[in-house]
Amino acid sequence: MQRRYLNNNIYTSISRLEKYASCPFSYHLRYGLNIKDRGNGTNNNLANIGSFMHEIIKETFDYIKENNINENITKEGLPKKDIYALKEEIVKNNDNELKENLEKYINIIYKIVRDSIKKVKEKEQFEDFKFKKNNEIILNKVEKQMNKICLDINEGIRLSGFKILKNEATFGTGKRDYENIIYEITDSSRIYLEGAIDRIDIGDLNEFRIIDYKSSDKNIEIPKVINGLSLQLITYLSVIEKKLNLKPTAMLYKRLLYGLESKKEKLDEKEILKKSKKDLKMSGKLIIQDDKSIEELYIHDTNLGFEGKVKSEVIDIEKTKDNNIMKTKFKNILVKDEYENIRDIVIEKIKDLSKNILDGNVDIYPYKYYSGNKKEIPCDFCEFKKICKHSKTKNKFRIIKK
Repeated sequence: MQRRYLNNNIYTSISRLEKYASCPFSYHLRYGLNIKDRGNGTNNNLANIGSFMHEIIKETFDYIKENNINENITKEGLPKKDIYALKEEIVKNNDNELKENLEKYINIIYKIVRDSIKKVKEKEQFEDFKFKKNNEIILNKVEKQMNKICLDINEGIRLSGFKILKNEATFGTGKRDYENIIYEITDSSRIYLEGAIDRIDIGDLNEFRIIDYKSSDKNIEIPKVINGLSLQLITYLSVIEKKLNLKPTAMLYKRLLYGLESKKEKLDEKEILKKSKKDLKMSGKLIIQDDKSIEELYIHDTNLGFEGKVKSEVIDIEKTKDNNIMKTKFKNILVKDEYENIRDIVIEKIKDLSKNILDGNVDIYPYKYYSGNKKEIPCDFCEFKKICKHSKTKNKFRIIKK
């Protein structure tokens, strides 16, 4: 018997549970029958590129953490404004001293990134990937982007009141940072979850947040969370909250891949700075005690502490001239009671999904998610759609509405 169903217990990961919530039959084919997509290897290449980038980021920010780089940069006089705002100031005021300080900071980060790339390329896990045809071109492109990617990630740390607690925090058996996440399904069965968090940040008063790196734009949609389709961040947040007795303040995504301009699009310096600023921003949910506790948001961007109208470049929050949060931005905030309610629903959903897996429920029953005028179904991207032949018009979907 495979270990994942040993003694009526389940040993699995959050991503596999999300796969089951997406469509039980697709989960069964992939993880029950172990059927794999025999494609052209593109998915494996993408996975390797993602792993390569994550490893560079980990090496870079382990060094930044261990050597107090951000603290030293602040001590040396670089203002806590984002680099693109500082570049605008330099152009406007012809400030050579600020220019020198900013260039020094950028060059420090770039050197750390270069050294990290060299180190990662020598790791055994990337040897086979590195020497395959066409991969060298891809790797060169990725390496060129890593300077900006890591600089943008670091701005989200440097401008905040947080420090890195852990990069690539892992859960599971063996050499992991934390033990398995365990939930009781019934009196006689449990689920043991393993996985990893890209980054955990901690503040001076035991506040913490978690950040997950994504290759493209992603946000937290609560209907997807409570229906088991997006379990990762809130599960990890609640587990770290309990294990380390810390105060949760945010679960965020940071996009990694982006392009400044297309071949058809030529931008001047101001336009490039404007577009670059957008790359700093993290998406997700921020958590505060109640509607009146907006000062708790300032730890994510110290610039929010200034009086009057302020737009954060690192989180999706804006303040009015009266020091209130703009009404359109409250969608990015959860008060404590809301977070705890969603957290408890998610724990029960994990148990429910696990029980259904143990009971052998593997029906062809994908979800259909309605968000405004858009609808989303997993069948469009499913590797097994030629096997199940699920019809968009004749067969049933599990309906989820935003």
